[in-house]
Amino acid sequence: MFQHHAPTEEALLMMDCIRCRRNALYECAVPLPVFSPLDSIEQCNQTLGDLTFIDAPLPKTTGALMKALPFQGPGWYTLPATQWLLHTGKISWDMCTHKIDASARHPPDYLRNALEVMETSWSNTEGGHAYAKNSINSMIGTFDIRSESAWLLRSSRTEDDLKPLSNGQACLKIRTDYEGGSIYDYVLKTALVDNASFRPIHDLTLHTEATRMAQALAVVEKLGTPLKCIYEFKTDSILFDPGKNSNKIKDALESTTFGDLPGLYNNLVKAKQNRLDEYSKVDGVESNGKVFRCYEANEDDRLHCKRQLPVTEADTPDIKEEWKDADPIQCIERGESLLLLGRPGTGKSTLTNQLVESLEGKGQHVICAAKTHVAASRLPNGISLNHFVNSKVKRGRYPAWLVLDEISMIECSLWAMVSKLAFCGTKFILVGDWNQYKAINDRWCGQPTERSAENSSLLWSMAQGNRCILTHNHRSDPKIFDFCASICPCGVRADLTLQEQVATAKREFPLTKRKADHSLVISHAKRRRINAEMNSLTRTRDAVYLKAPLTKQANAPQNAWMFPGMQLVCYMDGKRGNLYNGGWYTVVSVDHSKFRLKGEDEVEFEITAQDAMAKLRMTFALTFACVQGLTLQGVVRLHDCDHPRMDWRKLNVGISRATSSDLVEIF
Repeated sequence: MFQHHAPTEEALLMMDCIRCRRNALYECAVPLPVFSPLDSIEQCNQTLGDLTFIDAPLPKTTGALMKALPFQGPGWYTLPATQWLLHTGKISWDMCTHKIDASARHPPDYLRNALEVMETSWSNTEGGHAYAKNSINSMIGTFDIRSESAWLLRSSRTEDDLKPLSNGQACLKIRTDYEGGSIYDYVLKTALVDNASFRPIHDLTLHTEATRMAQALAVVEKLGTPLKCIYEFKTDSILFDPGKNSNKIKDALESTTFGDLPGLYNNLVKAKQNRLDEYSKVDGVESNGKVFRCYEANEDDRLHCKRQLPVTEADTPDIKEEWKDADPIQCIERGESLLLLGRPGTGKSTLTNQLVESLEGKGQHVICAAKTHVAASRLPNGISLNHFVNSKVKRGRYPAWLVLDEISMIECSLWAMVSKLAFCGTKFILVGDWNQYKAINDRWCGQPTERSAENSSLLWSMAQGNRCILTHNHRSDPKIFDFCASICPCGVRADLTLQEQVATAKREFPLTKRKADHSLVISHAKRRRINAEMNSLTRTRDAVYLKAPLTKQANAPQNAWMFPGMQLVCYMDGKRGNLYNGGWYTVVSVDHSKFRLKGEDEVEFEITAQDAMAKLRMTFALTFACVQGLTLQGVVRLHDCDHPRMDWRKLNVGISRATSSDLVEIF
């Protein structure tokens, strides 16, 4: 909002954008970005992001600002604004320095139905049109709220009861007198920590509004109105003197539809082919809705106060995020966070346990968590990450230190929750191997995403730039270690096709006629078939045949001969008693009514046969998806290497589960 020149007393025209903020979302032409904590600032490289940083000279006069609109100074701009600026040649690609791409995007018409519902709800009320307009504008205004608070009201007849609650902090105090005494109300405010905001939609709306102003200005100017006759700019309107071109300009503005906007500028300049300064196209929407309206201005339409030039100037982003090679012990001694990476067998778990023991020895509160129960069971007092988030993070509780294992499997939504702890002073020990499994069916706000934490600014920030990569093999023999390293990115066999990698693996780890202790497969149907065959071959004389309950789940249990010494693995949601998802158990004794089992912690316990058959599975055959983090004893045989869902990660994880190269076979 600013005044370019003082308006004359003559009859002037007012151009107004019709329902500008509502139509910015209702007639939206670009996908609605949904950013996540894993999104990072990148170099632009002549590709627009959902947000693009434009580093161009700051407009210093009203005339310069008018010519630059919707640009108002160096800063971040959404797609509608950047497309128009590049399309009209107001900026060039070298001014677009950085960008941010969103993890997910909703279609442009995503909010259309919601806006219609909001407007319809006011249709039968007096003054409904104004309420409908104001409700949407108010909603968009709330999208810019940048802080959240929780309010607590406590009341008492005795003020001394309430004074300790304020703890010396300012609070709203209300005294209400009544016959026989008084009621004291203390209203306490607590600031909340959050990393979520609707600000991107707010900015998209306002940048679209500024772009509409620039488009209207282009019509007014190109049809003969000199800049000296353009007087005032309000949020979504322009006051100007059209002179003798009044009817022409008015007709052009009022006939413009949202479907016309992509070709508007080229039609105005009568361009018959691509212009040399046309660096981008403008996305459009198929709509006959009118964009502008014109009418004779009255006194209320004029500005009655002086405004400062509405320009902003943001610092150019600094994306120099260089990792420092850190000594884990020294890093923890300094109280700094750490990223600990390494291939299977390099000692990540052993070192992690040492770091946890050191911190707890100093009286630090440490919580260890992992995405899977299998990985969590191998951490000191480990819990699942989902349980930690639900029981701690969502309730505002946080430890001094948080150890996260198997970080490659953490999905975007969990990173969003865990990253809040960085605002609370929590330090992190992040442990994993990016060459192992990724998050399963990762989605962000309902949209599938392939975004990984591996190269994110979030990971660098949470680890405070400290990284230790373990490279020395401590567990498996060199042949397994070297082969798995060769098929991972940057390995000597990384450029081979999967078929070539499998063929090489078959030569390195040939198939034999011996019995496999564990067969790794992709499909549950094949898992059940191999388990049934091996169960029948290995059963002892004292085996008891038990039936499993019928279920429709993919990893359904199956009927089996159960006997002492048999190994079983648990599949269930979470943990219950001595059973937990992914835990391994040995049958001590069994009959038709109960099982006696021994866990990995050597503790023996009993459960009913009904529970055992519902929650436990045989381990002769296991799916690739469930073995990450395990060390499998005996012969390990990999099946399904020609399956459409086979990939180098499964080959890497499967082979690295064995303890020796002569115990690995590729079927």
